[in-house]
Amino acid sequence: MYGVDPHTIAAATKLQNAYFRGGTARETMTRLAATPDGILVSAETVHDFQLQPGDTLLLRLRDAHDGRLTPVRFHYLGVALEFPTAPRDSFLVANASYVAMRSGDPGADALLVDTSARPSVVAARIRAAVGLGASVTDVESSRATIGSSLTAVDLRGLTKVELTFALVLAVAAAGLVLAVGQAERRADLATVAALGATPRQLGAFVRSEAVVVVALGRCSVRPPRTASRSSW
Repeated sequence: MYGVDPHTIAAATKLQNAYFRGGTARETMTRLAATPDGILVSAETVHDFQLQPGDTLLLRLRDAHDGRLTPVRFHYLGVALEFPTAPRDSFLVANASYVAMRSGDPGADALLVDTSARPSVVAARIRAAVGLGASVTDVESSRATIGSSLTAVDLRGLTKVELTFALVLAVAAAGLVLAVGQAERRADLATVAALGATPRQLGAFVRSEAVVVVALGRCSVRPPRTASRSSW
């Protein structure tokens, strides 16, 4: 759950109209500000529970005084397709003031810092200011972690295996076509030999046909340039 201040969040981060369904970012934040217990729900959750605008959602928030989970009522206002730092599958966006009032905890679990300077430099300054009491992560480190994970596996080896297999399959298919063709043309070759063709000429005829079939087979399995670049 993201508790936000709809009056100021547009100045703190860039909200795109494509993030929301049924209205622009400004219109959606205006509706959220006008409804203290309003909540925006991700598209997947709306689809799973067949929610309609105005439906009541009963969510459990942890009470800051005794640590128990307390049921809190929200009213569904609209769909949030995306949100800064939110996961793709399921998330909620509500008024921070309402969440703080019902949970008794006005604090925030995470603070997002937007800066025009280099993120790693700003992160170092924040670490020096807050010490070990908070975890500070900059976007450059996150990108490096993602780039070294399984989502960035080099697929060149797999592509070479696929292309080799396709080439072998094409050659095998070409050989089969040639064998069947020679069996069907046995009578034609015998007629050509009876007309005076030498064995060398017959062999040249067979070799030229094999070259044409193999060349056409290789052209049919060659991937487009754009596909090979995107595979890396």
